[in-house]
Amino acid sequence: MKNRLKPHCKLSTLLLCGVLLPANCIGAAVPAAAFHLSVGVRGIRPVAVNPEFTRAPNPGVIGTARPSHRGSGFIRVAPVLGGAAGGIAGSAAAAGGNSGRAVIPAGEQRFVGNEVIVAFTPGTTERTIARVARRHGLIQLEAQNFPLIETSLYRWRFGGRRSMADIIDALGNERVVATVQPNYVYTLQGDMTPKAGPPTETMAAPAATVPPGDTASTTPAPAEAPAPSAALSAAPSAAAPLPAAAAAASGDPAQYVLTELEVPRAQQLATGKDVAVAVIDSEIDAKHPDLAGTIVKNFDAIGGDDTPNFHGTAMAGAIAEHGRLLGIAPGVKILAIHAFADTSGVAKGTSFAIYKGLQWAADNGARVINMSFTGPTDPTLRRMLAAAFDKGIVLVAAAGNAGPKSDPLYPAADPDVIAVTATDSNEHILEMANRGPYISVSAPGVDVIALAPDATYQVTTGTSVAAAHVSGVAALLLERKSSLTPAEIRLVLMTTATRIGSPMPDSEFGVGLVNAYRAVSWLGRKPPAPDSGGVQAKQ
Repeated sequence: MKNRLKPHCKLSTLLLCGVLLPANCIGAAVPAAAFHLSVGVRGIRPVAVNPEFTRAPNPGVIGTARPSHRGSGFIRVAPVLGGAAGGIAGSAAAAGGNSGRAVIPAGEQRFVGNEVIVAFTPGTTERTIARVARRHGLIQLEAQNFPLIETSLYRWRFGGRRSMADIIDALGNERVVATVQPNYVYTLQGDMTPKAGPPTETMAAPAATVPPGDTASTTPAPAEAPAPSAALSAAPSAAAPLPAAAAAASGDPAQYVLTELEVPRAQQLATGKDVAVAVIDSEIDAKHPDLAGTIVKNFDAIGGDDTPNFHGTAMAGAIAEHGRLLGIAPGVKILAIHAFADTSGVAKGTSFAIYKGLQWAADNGARVINMSFTGPTDPTLRRMLAAAFDKGIVLVAAAGNAGPKSDPLYPAADPDVIAVTATDSNEHILEMANRGPYISVSAPGVDVIALAPDATYQVTTGTSVAAAHVSGVAALLLERKSSLTPAEIRLVLMTTATRIGSPMPDSEFGVGLVNAYRAVSWLGRKPPAPDSGGVQAKQ
């Protein structure tokens, strides 16, 4: 024990306690060297991983090779907040006008071109707000109070030939305007027809019916992936929520995810029973037989009559499916939030719709929020996420599929969010996955068999479904110990992850591959006896 701690003895007591105290709170004691985590302002960042859970690196890596920056011990990593992208809106309650205007970096175009989101200083009357709108030629589209950040926000449309920078500058000069920013655009990481720009996930469109011996995919599964079993082509039948023992016995042999994460063993201990998991995504097919009884509430943040979408249905399934396919946490209650619309084959959502989804999730008791989408940094979204984190909600997001050279994408790069990247069945990193020190863990996300609308199935690839798998593991932990905080959930996931390859401060895998069974069983570990390290466990 002393030898393992020796490299760290010169580090400050404060930094050491910052990692050990959360572990002590969740009833487990492991050597300090086993964490190899960095402590940021609001959370824990990956550096290496517990050497107790290691695996030899596999030959070959999907993607560009990265130089190995080896290191050990605790390393401080500043939270990734982005540069000027989106600026700093500040607090509406504290702003006195002018200080809350967003700064849009040159070249940033990921926003609705003729919309702004505005907050006013406390006490501003509706009459004054109407005068501001008339003065600047604004049309109010919607307004809503957001208790999470104790602010009312207005979404306005402006006309003419004014640029976004011009309208933000003009409104920023209004004494009663606390914050003003664009209505940013976010994209689901699984568009069927990717447009120009960063790569998105490849998710095969489901067929209307599933021929015998085939899956609902327009492309065949790769040779190294296990062939789907005949169960996937059987006729649909009604399903009901399964008890833990029954859920653990379900699933399809083609689901390599279950083996990689040791899900059947984990589900002998927990199935996520009654844990509320919000999925902010496109329309989910609540009538899919594998989701029967799982979608307990729905919220439409955008309006309209969208038909069920393959992306939202797949994400909900990865978390909670319990029929032919088995999700990570089949006992959860899904809060379905429709915040993304499939327009011209590209599923997009806006800042305002996401704000509404986050607020509704918090109001309806969500313990986990899955966010399988990416976009620019948004100062108001940052405040919303911080408030949700402080409320005890676990936030999980896809790292993104823009490639190794991409700038950080949000919300994954937010310090209060658990960022997840994707690996394949051979534990190779997904080539198009984002890289960066903000990534916490990895999970299976290549050639994953998933649900699709109309009782069909599909094959999906990307960091979106990897994030959904981690959301499921978080739900298992919360069933096991409901008092866990978001920081403690992150700590457990990272401490029990299986290391892939050599440890390095900026590993493309985060600290490693999540392991559902190790995470859930780790909560039941008893501190060692005093003669075998109990003194250190109390420190």
